[in-house]
Amino acid sequence: MALNILTSLQDLGIAQILLFLLSFAVVYGLLKQYKIPKSNAAQAMIGIAIAFLTIMAAPVALVNVLTEMSANLILVAVGLLVLIIFLEVAGIKEVIPVKVPTGKKDDKGNPVMVDSEKEVRIFEKYGYAFAIVLGIIAILIFINAGGLALIGVQNINLSGASTTTVIFFIIILLAIFWLIGEKG
Repeated sequence: MALNILTSLQDLGIAQILLFLLSFAVVYGLLKQYKIPKSNAAQAMIGIAIAFLTIMAAPVALVNVLTEMSANLILVAVGLLVLIIFLEVAGIKEVIPVKVPTGKKDDKGNPVMVDSEKEVRIFEKYGYAFAIVLGIIAILIFINAGGLALIGVQNINLSGASTTTVIFFIIILLAIFWLIGEKG
């Protein structure tokens, strides 16, 4: 059933539609951000024209890689949402040291601060670690989708089992670093 739906979408040219929408969104967003030209209609027309040119110039290999990457990125996004929901429901918080004003002033007129602790979400404390993991996942998705062949490097074919093994290895390393970082 799912295979029939995917085949039907490919026959309809969903990859080209997604490439058109992606290139239009990027170009229109950049033009809107930098306000070049001033008119919204002109920005939209330039975005549409460049999106059509992208469709006509895009090689089939690029479209296939983008299609594969977008499918995998959607799966990763759903997995991350489930992870975030589980962590929030579990109420996992970390304690960080903060300085809190007492309301008093010292001899020089500066506020007197005392050491305290504050509970924060795990994503706030370990934001850089999560960003690194997301970067590694994005690189693996790029490699798995055949992106290396686009840049002239011999393609590495990652099977589903090896990709899953790498992801679990990363999760295990994160868990180890988290446990080591806890104060006993």
